Amino acid sequence: MRPDFDSLFQLRGGVKLGLAQTQALMGLLGNPHLRPGVVHCAGTNGKGSSLIFLESLLLASRYSVGLTTSPHLLRLNERYRLGGRAVEDEPLFQAFSEVAHALGMNPHKPLEGYGQLPLRASFFEISIALAFILLRKSDFLLVETGLGGRLDATNVIVSPQALMLTPIGLDHQEYLGAELADIAYEKLAIAKGEAPFFIGKQLPELLPLIRAARGQAPTYYYGEDFFWQGEEFCFPAQGWRLRVPRLGLEGRHQKDNAALALAVYAALLPKEKRPPSRLLAQALAETRWPGRLEWAAPNLLLDGAHNSLGLESLLTYLREHQGKRKILLALGSLPHKNWVSVLAAEAKRKTERLNLTLLPLGFPLQGSLTGQALAKELKKTPWPLLPPSTLNEFQSNPPQGYDLTVLTGSLYLLGAYGQSKRD
Repeated sequence: MRPDFDSLFQLRGGVKLGLAQTQALMGLLGNPHLRPGVVHCAGTNGKGSSLIFLESLLLASRYSVGLTTSPHLLRLNERYRLGGRAVEDEPLFQAFSEVAHALGMNPHKPLEGYGQLPLRASFFEISIALAFILLRKSDFLLVETGLGGRLDATNVIVSPQALMLTPIGLDHQEYLGAELADIAYEKLAIAKGEAPFFIGKQLPELLPLIRAARGQAPTYYYGEDFFWQGEEFCFPAQGWRLRVPRLGLEGRHQKDNAALALAVYAALLPKEKRPPSRLLAQALAETRWPGRLEWAAPNLLLDGAHNSLGLESLLTYLREHQGKRKILLALGSLPHKNWVSVLAAEAKRKTERLNLTLLPLGFPLQGSLTGQALAKELKKTPWPLLPPSTLNEFQSNPPQGYDLTVLTGSLYLLGAYGQSKRD
């Protein structure tokens, strides 16, 4: 009988910030988090893309690389990559059994008696424990935070080799604070000791705050310490320049993510351990990451934009590459997302304004907005709005008369879409 980790999804949705439970769980497992070669990444947008570029670079350099990200699209396995591929079922089953036994769970019926367990670990705490077990033999372990940083379960990491901060924007304010400064404080708190911190592209108003928080600690800034000159990535402090004609991920923002990955890579590996430049450029050109500006068909684009920064990047891409097309923006969402201000700003553009129609979608995830609730929000924008629908209705009877349909608003939405196609 195979372990039943799928039932753990019933624990998902209840956010539990704090490190005490994760630290206790790590202790029960022999402290697998106390290991070298860890790169810890926080930020609002671009964490997964930046880490997937870094994974490609390290794999091209013939290192063993583990990567843990969230959420997954179709299967829990996707949260754990080893050697550039999602882990297979059998090692995942074994790792889950190890965690379940440490907690006193029956791995075949993990929720049976859950309320009486001495340590009631959350879904995310268990998923992070799985990462440290599944990927413990890798040379490098790349870890994406789940929510924030300071109290995120991943912040049990003690001695990271490098730290990354991707662009910060407004998201999860109900947990991280109402202001950008509050959110930045939470995410910067993954800093440990003298580990170098690499700061990706940020809003200008955040830079003084970040500089003050970092003080004299080793910190490198995109646009100052590392940057692009045309197609050439430059990191003067490392004496390194690399020509990168093409990236495997689309969108202007991916160039920012790739720059962050390249800077961390240069700090991790001295020149003598790097392969020829053409192999690194090829690795970046061949990088793939599902659900990020992914073409599912010639007239269907999938993008996991899940907050205002993500939607801004998506709209920028559409203006630059699909601006002359009649576009249906099919949007499904979790609560507390600031779609209205971004869509309203797009409508006010005097040049290169998109031709958008909005379709609010409900999809099968506990806690997600219904199509009706999302439509109530989207009515505040000046864009044409179709009647609310469901993902199932959208797939069985998609609206006609559009040159391009863009499905976006949540990676969970894309996962539900992919699962229904798979079934």
